[in-house]
Amino acid sequence: MALATVRVLELACFVTGSQVLVWVYVNFFFFLSFLSTLWFKHLFGYLSSIYLLPMEARSFDTNELIRMTPFFAELSPEAAKQAASQIVTRRHPANQVILLENDWGNSVYFILEGWVKIRTYNLDGKEVTLNILGKDEIFGEMSSLEEIPRSTDVITLVPTVIGNMPAQHFVKLLHTEPRAGLYLARLMAKRLRQVNRRLRLRESDSQSRVAAI
Repeated sequence: MALATVRVLELACFVTGSQVLVWVYVNFFFFLSFLSTLWFKHLFGYLSSIYLLPMEARSFDTNELIRMTPFFAELSPEAAKQAASQIVTRRHPANQVILLENDWGNSVYFILEGWVKIRTYNLDGKEVTLNILGKDEIFGEMSSLEEIPRSTDVITLVPTVIGNMPAQHFVKLLHTEPRAGLYLARLMAKRLRQVNRRLRLRESDSQSRVAAI
C-alpha cells in the first residue's frame, strides 16, 4: 500500500516535470510513516502496561512486606520476619475472581495494592456487594479460623497485588502472638461498625420512601 502510494506520487510529479517535488513528497511520506509507527508503538506499550497486567508471582523482600502490611507491624520483629517469609504474592488483573463461595479456606489474604469486592447473591440471584476492601486490608481469615467453607466471593476491581499466607501459619500466629489477635479483633470491630452504618442508612432510606408514599 505504501509503495503504491509512492509510485502514484512519483508518476504525478514526473508528469508535471518537477523532480524536486518528487523528492519532497517521498521523504515527507516516509517521515509520516515513521511517526505513525512510533506513536502506535508507544500507545500499545502504554495500554499493555494498564490492561495486560500479567497474573504472575511477584517477589517482595520480607522487610518490604513488613512495611506494607500493618498486621505485621503489630508483631515482634522476629515473628514479623517469620510470618512475612510465609507469604506468596501474586498480581491479579481487574475482575479476577480470587475466592468463590463454598470453597474451603486454606489461605488468608493481604491486599498490598488495589481493591477487591466482597459479594454474595440473594434468593433472587441478584448480586449483593457486602464490602469493598483496599490496601492494608485482610480477607479470608474467618473461614480459616472456623475451618468452614467460604461464605462469599471475592473479586478484584482493579489490577491488584495480593499476598496469601497458609491458614495454618496464620492460626498459629494468633496463638503465639497476642498482638496479632488484638489487631484482628479491632479489624472485626471496624467491619461490624461499617455494617451497622450501612444498615442504618438502608433503614432510613426505606423510611423515607414510605413517608414519600
